[in-house]
Amino acid sequence: MIDPLLQLHRLAGAAGIDSAYRDIDGRLRVAGPEALLAILRALGIPIDRLDQAGEARRSLVADASEVEPVHVAWDGRLSPIRRPGHVADVAVTLATEDGRVLPLRTGDDPQRLRFPDTLPLGVHTLHIDAAGVSHESCVISAPRRAAAPISHPSWGLFFPLYAVGDGATGHGTYGDLAEAACRVGAAGGAFVGTLPLLASFLDGLHEPSPYTPASRLFWNDLFLEPGALADSGNVRAPLLDYRAAAEIVRPRLQAKADAFFSAGGERDVLFRAFLERRPRAPDYARFRAACDRYRTGFAEWPSPARDGTLTDADVDPAAVRRHLYATWQAELALAKIARQGSEDHWARLYLDLALGVHGQGYDVWRERALFARGIAVGAPPDPLFRGGQNWGFQPLLPAALRRSGHAYVREVLQHHMRCAGALRIDHVMSLVRLYWIPDGFPATEGVYVRYPRDELLALLTLESARHDTLLIGEDLGTVPSEVRTAMKAHGLLRMHVLQFAFGAGA
Repeated sequence: MIDPLLQLHRLAGAAGIDSAYRDIDGRLRVAGPEALLAILRALGIPIDRLDQAGEARRSLVADASEVEPVHVAWDGRLSPIRRPGHVADVAVTLATEDGRVLPLRTGDDPQRLRFPDTLPLGVHTLHIDAAGVSHESCVISAPRRAAAPISHPSWGLFFPLYAVGDGATGHGTYGDLAEAACRVGAAGGAFVGTLPLLASFLDGLHEPSPYTPASRLFWNDLFLEPGALADSGNVRAPLLDYRAAAEIVRPRLQAKADAFFSAGGERDVLFRAFLERRPRAPDYARFRAACDRYRTGFAEWPSPARDGTLTDADVDPAAVRRHLYATWQAELALAKIARQGSEDHWARLYLDLALGVHGQGYDVWRERALFARGIAVGAPPDPLFRGGQNWGFQPLLPAALRRSGHAYVREVLQHHMRCAGALRIDHVMSLVRLYWIPDGFPATEGVYVRYPRDELLALLTLESARHDTLLIGEDLGTVPSEVRTAMKAHGLLRMHVLQFAFGAGA
């Protein structure tokens, strides 16, 4: 009889969990059984005890689909796919993202489907009909390497908006960012970088950190040009009070939104184009209005609002108008800077892609099936944090992402790269693995869960090529060699902390 603990580790491996890793000092750290059981349950595997591991592993293997939910076609070349049920009579078509349907030729290999055709770049749907049984997969056809829009060494300016303002609100605006891009470009610089500009909670109920945004799909309206605000003098303080700043901006935005919609603004050509391009925007605005109404995280809302269905009783229509108008204006502001960066010799935007999203944010509320419950992302112990780190937000579920064709990740990347001349990938090792910490466990007892590296890299290189965006991975000296090798192969640059790069005593 196989030892139950060994069975548990085998189950963990089959589920994409690294049950052991080497820490920063080279010591092997093996996950405890209770942590493994908690993470397995978060991954959707029904298991409560060690003695259930063997049966759970057999079920997991048996439930594996014959056709993978996602395939990567580097430079349009699709690798062989396992022939479903080894059936000889197989019909294969590709529905391209632009609406075409292409029949694909397959080889006569009795085990695998081989495709001599070169696929167009994009995210497509592969249909396989084998003896009357249909299979459907997502195909990411991507260039092997990311875009390289600059061919020579250059420089840029770091310009965090929270730190550069001295006006009525005490912080900078998108107008300040545009001016910085103009001046840096005139001086010969290539980029203006900043912290994540994503939507944040600014009401004092939640952490306003740019690295735990309210959504990774919309920009922060705090940095809009507020116009002629009430005279409050120049705010000069050692710290930025986000709540107070938001209270200054909010009434001005409300007045502008009310005027816009009362004048029939919903018929505005630019506004209608925005809604067509960003169909989630009204839903997001209603979510933010519900946050205003209930003044709590969505976990404490009444049902059915808590579960994703908002009624008119859950929101103030005026608040919905304000959030929708502000979301549109923020997108227009950043799109204008991006357009000038590509046309008028301004510096381009160097944006920062946050790793996660707030657990009470819009993305988790609307896409909760994609997020692991009872788990937080963090980092294992290192020389600076001997107790490890718990960052407090939920990780995405690898299998759920794959079943969805990575639609949410694609949307996040497109949102950023529409405006970014360069994009920094926060915690780039997340392309391969993330450190999961079960609720109730210390950060020292976390476990690494693996992610579909090639699929995520293909999404990055595809959107990079489409938007001519330079990609940079955050490497603070703890990135595994596997990640660095993949970054080099696919044209992602590395960033370094200067003090670490020079070494101790330099």
